[in-house]
Amino acid sequence: MATDKAQSSSSHVTFQKVSSLSVFKTVSTGVRADTRDALVASVTPQEPRLMRVANGMKVVGSLDAGRATVRVELVKRGDCQSEFTCHVRGLDSQGREAVSTASLVQQPRHRENQVDDGKMMSSLSLQLLASIQQLVTQSVAGLEDKLDSLEHRLDDKLEAMEHRLMKELEQGEERIDDKLRRFQRASEDQSGTFERVVLNRVLLLENRLENKIDRNSNRKNFIRRDSNCSIELAQFRSDLKTMIFDTLVQRRSTGNIDFNRLWDDYKTGFGSFYDDFWLGNDKLHAITSNGSYELEVTMKFKGKKAYARYADFAVGNETENYKLSIGRYFGTAGESFSYHNGAPFSTIDRDNDETPGNCVEKHGGGWWFRSCDNCNLNGNWRAGSDFGLEWTKFAGADSVSYSEMKIRKV
Repeated sequence: MATDKAQSSSSHVTFQKVSSLSVFKTVSTGVRADTRDALVASVTPQEPRLMRVANGMKVVGSLDAGRATVRVELVKRGDCQSEFTCHVRGLDSQGREAVSTASLVQQPRHRENQVDDGKMMSSLSLQLLASIQQLVTQSVAGLEDKLDSLEHRLDDKLEAMEHRLMKELEQGEERIDDKLRRFQRASEDQSGTFERVVLNRVLLLENRLENKIDRNSNRKNFIRRDSNCSIELAQFRSDLKTMIFDTLVQRRSTGNIDFNRLWDDYKTGFGSFYDDFWLGNDKLHAITSNGSYELEVTMKFKGKKAYARYADFAVGNETENYKLSIGRYFGTAGESFSYHNGAPFSTIDRDNDETPGNCVEKHGGGWWFRSCDNCNLNGNWRAGSDFGLEWTKFAGADSVSYSEMKIRKV
């Protein structure tokens, strides 16, 4: 809207020079039939330029060289029905100050203006979308940077924690190993000291007894010296040393204990130390993995006694199925155990032998079977025909009447 496009509601005044131009909107005060004029825009010598958007109106105005122009674009449909007035102040053609008031009507927009405005709005929309896209991209990039930073910090913390835990585990393992070594040295020292004390006591007792026998050898009415006395004392000393320093692994002497047992029984051990007995595969592994051990097997068959001794005896852990390892043989029973060297342990419920079937089903017990055996001291009690307590080089296919396996540290 412009002053030169207005329809005047008062007498026509021709202005030679305009000093101010104001546009008012007639609004209701809320009281019936009561209205007032609200200033919409104004250009004056103090504010000759005007451009703003507010309250749904775009206002552009200027005052220059005595000419004033105000353009008001309406957005709200209700404003299009409102009444607007224009107040012009200036000098008329005769140089007198004059005031003119005119009612303003909305002018239809020209097509070219609509096209220009559409292009402007389209351009503004594209700029707005570009700005939004840039902001979104920057925000996403910032979030990705933060996530990467958090991931790196988390990785660093996890790595540091893992390193600290591994170091603590290594230190704990070293402390445990050190304590075990100190305990082993102390045990060996105490064991050696205890052995010397016991043997010295036995020798002292033997010497005292022999001295008494010597002093009374002429008193035949009181004491008769037994020719086997020294032999029995030596045997007593040997048995005492064996009882104290050897570890019993197996004994078959009475048949009171059933040796046809499951894997877990052979794993933990069973029987009585004073009767038939099996120490347990876990204990065998724990003992023989801590040093070098010798195995001694003692057997009886038809009143005859024999032994077999093997160096470097060891048993693997359960993961290895308690694999047997033995070294050089020495003894009087004949060599029947080396055939089983390197064999895993088998029971009725855990078949680890080399045959299609299970050797335990025929030979009984639990043993280091291959296909199947040359010896099996855990077989069926007093069974014959290769199914009993076997040591083929000593008793052939028959069953020995007694067996004992023990180990000692060397």
